[in-house]
Amino acid sequence: MKQAYLFTLLICLVPSFILAQTAIIQGTVYDQKTKETLPGVTVRVDESTGTTTDLDGNYSIEVPAGAYNLKFTFVGYTPIEKDGRSKAGENITVDVRMVEGAEELNLVTVSGSKTERRLPEETVTIEVLKSDLIDNTNSVTLAEAIDKVAGVTVYDNQVTIRGGSGYQFGAGSRVLLLINDLPLLSVDRGEIRWNFVPLEIVDQVEVIKSASSALYGASALNGVINVRTGYATDKPQTEALIYYNAYAKPRNKDFAWWTEAANNPMRYGGQFSTKQRFGDHDLSVGLSYNKTTGFIRQLNTGFARLTLQYRHRPSKIQGLSYGILANLMESEEGDYFFWKDTKTGAFIPFGSDSNNDKGSLSLQRRRSIMLDPWVNYFDKLGNKHTLRFRYYHVNLFFTAANPIASQFLGEYQYQRKYKIGLTTTAGLMGQVFKLTDQDLGNHNGSNIAAYVQLDQKIGRVNLVAGFRYEYFTLDTAFSNGRPVGTAGINYQAGKSTYLRASIGQGFRFPSIAERYVNETLEGINILPNPDLQPEYGFNSEIGIKQGFKIGKFLGYADFSMFWMEYWNMTEFAFDVYLPDVLPPGQSLSDYIGFKAINVSRARIAGYEVSVYGEGKVTKDLTLRWQGGYTYTYGVDLNQNPEIANTGRFLKTLFKSIGSDDEDVLTPLLKYRMRHSFKNDIEIEYKQLIFGIDTRFYGKVEKVDDIFVAYIQGLDEYRRENDHPEFLLNLRLGYKIGKFGKVSLIVNNALNSEISYRPARMEAPLNFVVQYKITI
Repeated sequence: MKQAYLFTLLICLVPSFILAQTAIIQGTVYDQKTKETLPGVTVRVDESTGTTTDLDGNYSIEVPAGAYNLKFTFVGYTPIEKDGRSKAGENITVDVRMVEGAEELNLVTVSGSKTERRLPEETVTIEVLKSDLIDNTNSVTLAEAIDKVAGVTVYDNQVTIRGGSGYQFGAGSRVLLLINDLPLLSVDRGEIRWNFVPLEIVDQVEVIKSASSALYGASALNGVINVRTGYATDKPQTEALIYYNAYAKPRNKDFAWWTEAANNPMRYGGQFSTKQRFGDHDLSVGLSYNKTTGFIRQLNTGFARLTLQYRHRPSKIQGLSYGILANLMESEEGDYFFWKDTKTGAFIPFGSDSNNDKGSLSLQRRRSIMLDPWVNYFDKLGNKHTLRFRYYHVNLFFTAANPIASQFLGEYQYQRKYKIGLTTTAGLMGQVFKLTDQDLGNHNGSNIAAYVQLDQKIGRVNLVAGFRYEYFTLDTAFSNGRPVGTAGINYQAGKSTYLRASIGQGFRFPSIAERYVNETLEGINILPNPDLQPEYGFNSEIGIKQGFKIGKFLGYADFSMFWMEYWNMTEFAFDVYLPDVLPPGQSLSDYIGFKAINVSRARIAGYEVSVYGEGKVTKDLTLRWQGGYTYTYGVDLNQNPEIANTGRFLKTLFKSIGSDDEDVLTPLLKYRMRHSFKNDIEIEYKQLIFGIDTRFYGKVEKVDDIFVAYIQGLDEYRRENDHPEFLLNLRLGYKIGKFGKVSLIVNNALNSEISYRPARMEAPLNFVVQYKITI
C-alpha cells in the first residue's frame, strides 16, 4: 500500500515541462446564442499541444512566446481561430463565443475518465439521461428515471446493469451511485437511497456500463451512476412542477384490496427549483415533496427534501472556484418481503389480515443530511487541483434498532494536461464511517485509496489506462486491500464512426448487513456471515458507435459485446448452515435460511444495441429517441464446470439466444432476465408533446426453490404467467405559452400484471396529471 501512495504522490508532484520562453492563455468558451458555457471544447495550438474546456467552459493552455494561433473546435459548432502575440511569462485572457452548426450531438461526459470528453470518444459504454426526460415522464425518484436506460433494471429498489446483479435482499449494491463524482451508498446496507437524489437541480445522469473501481473504488463492480447537478447560467431560471397520480384497479379485480373510493391508492406532490447568478456567485435552490398512499396495502410513504447549491468564482483570483451542496430530507419509508397470497393478496404484505393491519410490512421515518463543500483551482501552469468533501448522516426513527449512521469522505485530485495530448489524473481518497444499530451491532470502519489515470490522445486514437489501490477496515475483525486496473482504446475510424475496446477490474467489500444481519422475515431466517469475503472481477467490452444525421435530426447508434467474470461473487443462498457445535437452547430450524455466501466463480456475457437521438425533423416537429435491446447470459460456473472452458461457454452462449434446453438453463444465475428491450420516443409538434415508452422484459427463469415451496400458490402463479413482461407508458403534453405546460401520463396503459421479482407485484394502470411552469 505504501508503494501505491508513493507512486501517486510522485505523479502528483512530477515537475512540469516548462519552456524557458512561454506564456499562459486562459479563458472561457460560450455558446453565442444561449450565452451558456461549453464544456469539452478542444483548444489547440498545434497537433501536439492542446487541452479541453472544463465543466464551466474554462481552459488554460501554455504557448511559446511570440505569435500564436488558437483553434477552438467542438462537435456541432463552427470552428474558430484566434491569432495574437504573447510575451514570455505573460498571462492572457481569450474568451470565445462559438456558433452552432450541428453535425453530431453535443453530449459531453466526465464519468468515464474524470475529465471532460465527448460521448463518442469514450472507451466504455456510457448512457446519458437528460433532465427533460426525467421531468416529462414524472420520475419522482432516480430509480424511476434510471429504469428507462437500456440494459439497466431496477426492481425492489435494487439496480442491475446488464445482469451483473440479482436479488440481494436489500443489502449491497454492485452499482455505485455518485453525486458530482463522490460515492453515496448507505453505511449499513451499502445500498442506494433513490429518493435522496435531488432530481430538481440535476443537469444530466451518466450511466457507465462497465466495472469502474479503478476510478471510483469499491462497489463500482457492475457500473456507475453519476448524477451531475447543474448551475445557474447568465439567464436566471425558475421552474415549478406539481402532479397528482391515481391508481386504477388491477386487471385481476380479486387483487384490488381497495373497495371504496376513499381507499384508492394515490400519490401527489411537486418540486421547485431556481438557479440564479449574482455577479461571481451562483445559487441554486431545490424543493421537493411527495406523499404516497401505496397500491401495496399500508405501504404509505413520502418525503420532503431541500437542496441548496452555492458556487463562487472570484474574479480577483483567476482559476479559483469553491462552493457547497447541501441536501436535507425527512422521509417516511417502508418495505416488505413478499405478498400475502396469489388469490386475493398480490398487493397485500404477508401477514396482513385487514385494511388496518400492516402485517410483515416494516415502516420507518428517516432523516438524511448531506453536506458537500469543494474547492477547484487552476494554477498558473494550467494544472487543476480539486478538494472535495462529503458528510452524510442518516437517522432512522420508529424502529426497534433505531440505527444512526454517519460517514465523512474527503478527496484530493490533481489533473495535468500536457502538450503531447496526455492528461494525467491522480488522487487520494479517504473515508471513515460509524454505525450504531441494535440489530446489526455497533461498527466503525474506514477505507483509503490512491489512484492515477492516464488519457492519451494521438490523432484519431484515445488511449486510457488507470490504477487504484484501496484498503478497507471494519472494526478490528476485517481488513482487506485490493489493487485494480483499467485500460481502453477508442479509434475514430470515420467522420462519425468510433470503435472502442476496454477492460476494467472491479471489487466490492461486503456490506455490514451482509455480514451481520440476523433476522426473520415472514418466517424465513436471514443469517449472518461474518466471514464473508470481498468479491472481485473484471468487465470487458468491444463496441462501435455510429453517428448519423437526417436533416437536423442527430443521433448515435451503438453496438457492443460484453463479458464479465466474478470471483467470490456474493449471492444469498438458502441452505442449512449448522455450526460445529449447536448452542444450548437453539434448534436445527434456527440455522435454516438465507445467508450471503461467496459463489466461487460466475460469468456473464451478452450483447447490446442502443440508439440515442434528437433534433428537428421538420420546421415544427422535433423528435427525441432513446432505446435499446440487451441480451444477457449469466451462469454460475459451479453448476456446470465444463462451461468454464471459453470455447464451450461461447457455444452455450450462442445456443442460449434461441434455446431453453436444460444445458442452457441449469447453470443460470438467479433473479435475472436474459432479454430486455426499452424504447422511448417523444414527438413535439408546435404546442403538443406526445411520448410513448415501451419496455419488454424476459421472464425471470431461475429463483430460490424456497420461494416456490414456502409461498402458497407461487408455483402455480409462475406457471400460469410463464411469459415475458410487456409495459406500455404513454404521455401527452400541451404548452400553454407563458403559462407553462400541462401533461397527462398513463403508466402501464395495458394494465399488465408485472412481477419482476417473485412474490412482489409492480404498479397497475395509473394516471398522472402534471403541470409545469418555467419562468
